[in-house]
Amino acid sequence: MNTMKLRPIAIMFTHNHRIGCGILFQSVAGYGGEVYYCGYHHVDEKIVKVLDHIERRTNERPQIIISDLGIKLETAERIDRYIGEKILLDHHKTNRWIQEKYDWAIINEDASGTLLVYNYIKGIPVRYMHTLIQND
Repeated sequence: MNTMKLRPIAIMFTHNHRIGCGILFQSVAGYGGEVYYCGYHHVDEKIVKVLDHIERRTNERPQIIISDLGIKLETAERIDRYIGEKILLDHHKTNRWIQEKYDWAIINEDASGTLLVYNYIKGIPVRYMHTLIQND
């Protein structure tokens, strides 16, 4: 899996049942990052709304990270049109279709969502990892 440092401006959408992915993200992104905790019933609406707002507001394109969430085809198509960096990190087999269709999606059923985020992001303080992997 490729690893990359977060851009100064980055946005994460992650599942609201656990907070590990969001904590890892915030530990690296700090105040330059936004986290949206989403349930399955409103993740698509939230992602589209935020992307639309970004594109109306500025020419800057924050990095988009989606973790531990599945999305609908229409949302995947919208994300694919997004000019900035993007990645979806998930471990649910029901989302394999996203990886098969888009090069910005990584599905690994052998890892938790938190572990996928940890492996993706460089520079996460080690002290966060032990607690998060045990609790997620």
